[in-house]
Amino acid sequence: MDSGNSEQKSNQLLLGPLPDARELPSYLERVRTGNQAATKVVISTRHSPSTILDCRQTAFGSCSSKIDIIPVSDLAHGSLMRPDVTERHIGGTNAVETSDLTGLGIEISELLSQHEQDAPVELWFDSVTSLITATDFDRVFRFLHILTARVECGRTTAFYLVDPAAHDPQTITSLTYLFDTVLDVD
Repeated sequence: MDSGNSEQKSNQLLLGPLPDARELPSYLERVRTGNQAATKVVISTRHSPSTILDCRQTAFGSCSSKIDIIPVSDLAHGSLMRPDVTERHIGGTNAVETSDLTGLGIEISELLSQHEQDAPVELWFDSVTSLITATDFDRVFRFLHILTARVECGRTTAFYLVDPAAHDPQTITSLTYLFDTVLDVD
């Protein structure tokens, strides 16, 4: 992936194996939206906020950059998705049910509106694959169509991870039409 590229496009589809929790912090830090530190918003369909924060702290020590986490799960309102917010976490967390794509879109839009005024934002969607599997492709496609348009209008660079091995070629081809850039991260 390209680091520090000031000509980065707003919406980038990353095709490759999905990172496990230990690898996610390096994905989050690998790409910058410029020289200025960006606020990170992570939409996680695979890891709890506590797991993400633990792995981030292990990888980088205490991080001063802001990170907001939106866990998406059938257990969104259960104890597994509620983080133990401590001094290591500067941002916020708001859980969303997997089937509530409207609620997820609202949550993302509110965070982007809040943060884009202060600094660039990096939006990380850790697994579009998991969302497609949990709901259905047509709903996720419509959701992503609206989200990518929203991202283009602001000061956000968004990264969407998809495991191409989990989908048929037609699904991958359909998804690529939504994004400015498609990168193979194998």
